[in-house]
Amino acid sequence: MRLGDPKAKTYKELGPQPTPYATTLVDKAGRAHTLTDAMQVAQFDPATGKITMRDIEIGGTKYIPTPKPPIPTWKLAPDGRTAYAILMSDPTLLELDLMSAGSTVKAKRHGRMIEGQHPDCRCGLDVGPDGRVYAVIRVDNETKFGTGYLHHLVRFNPKSQKSEDLGVLAVKNPDFFDFGPGPDGKAPPWSHGYHKLPDGTLTPLHHHMALVVGRDGTVWVTIIYPFTVLRIERLALDTG
Repeated sequence: MRLGDPKAKTYKELGPQPTPYATTLVDKAGRAHTLTDAMQVAQFDPATGKITMRDIEIGGTKYIPTPKPPIPTWKLAPDGRTAYAILMSDPTLLELDLMSAGSTVKAKRHGRMIEGQHPDCRCGLDVGPDGRVYAVIRVDNETKFGTGYLHHLVRFNPKSQKSEDLGVLAVKNPDFFDFGPGPDGKAPPWSHGYHKLPDGTLTPLHHHMALVVGRDGTVWVTIIYPFTVLRIERLALDTG
């Protein structure tokens, strides 16, 4: 965890070691928060220059994630105090109150955003301008309609306290990239990140690497192999 001064181009080490994939959230009071390997919240208050380490507490019990390191993704809600988090290998959605009083950060579970074997979420969570939480999660394809993996777009509604599966990502313009073999009879390098379902639908296979919700509600997802930006329009998803 570092503090930087862009004008002076200087940086100083603040202390705690963030967990892999860690990001920093700044609450509405201007305090910076990050997550450590032990899934503690490290808070830096620029008004005092001090760092506070706090456990996450759910229902009076310390939250201990598995496996370790947890590799979480977390994002700040529009209220500037609520953070939503998900682990790479666990689709259980957590809600944290970054402005909790006391020695711990109060949190609660909202259950699994999707069921399925071997869930995988890589920086694939964000909060929309309306407060709803979106995530892209890859699970094993157990539908018996094709093989491999399927990437689902899911959404949590804080008002209804429920998650919904918005469906599997499907590419409407499959000719955006030439997946065909070259003169040597081989597929283009780094082009193995998509596959086709039995009906010909092109869908991501291996890994996504980010999800962002725009101010207008449009959802953007990046896929690697080849590196692609997928756009999911808001109106196609807005079910209330």
